[in-house]
Amino acid sequence: MNRREPQPKLAKDIHPPVKLDEHALKFWRTYSVKLKELRLLSELDLHLLAMAAQWWSVHVRALAEMTEITQNTEANGKVAKPEVAIAKQAFNAVRSIMQEFGIGPGSRTKVTTLAEDEDDDPAGRYFNNRHNVRRFLG
Repeated sequence: MNRREPQPKLAKDIHPPVKLDEHALKFWRTYSVKLKELRLLSELDLHLLAMAAQWWSVHVRALAEMTEITQNTEANGKVAKPEVAIAKQAFNAVRSIMQEFGIGPGSRTKVTTLAEDEDDDPAGRYFNNRHNVRRFLG
């Protein structure tokens, strides 16, 4: 356990920090609200979630472009379309980022929730911090 782990504040304003297209915005609206409710979204995580939303948009748009998974070429015959690789790469990026937030059964046990804000009271944060108590008593 890292006793000096930074304790970022829970995100209060969950507007996207960057401009998102319609697919990314739908992803943002779904996950930002849920992650905030679970106290897993800090002020420092907003750009990371926006990256996941943007990669999700790439994934959705690549899938929308595919009517067939393969194509015939003169050089190699039947091969996967480029959109397949793009969709796969985007999906893996989204999955990797969302695992950081504990999305998925295998990664849920690896995250902890953020502390409730104490109205930004430095003395309250210090005296109510379990790490300080352990350090003093230990």
